[in-house]
Amino acid sequence: MYRASFRLQKSNVIGYSSKAASIFKPLFYSGAMPVGKEVLKTGSNKITDILNKEPEKPVDDIFKNRFVEGKNSLVEKIKR
Repeated sequence: MYRASFRLQKSNVIGYSSKAASIFKPLFYSGAMPVGKEVLKTGSNKITDILNKEPEKPVDDIFKNRFVEGKNSLVEKIKR
């Protein structure tokens, strides 16, 4: 009885991608955490301003002002 066996060639793509993931994952998390915190802070400030807004102040102005504040805060954090 003859039995043929095939050798399967293992791909190194999985090995390379896991190495790349182990290198870039800490960099991603260290950058994503401050951005996420700033987004949540800006969103909560927007909601607070909308609930406590003055009648003559439009909601569009609240969103624009808070967006600019959040953007400037992130730029300052990146510079540090």
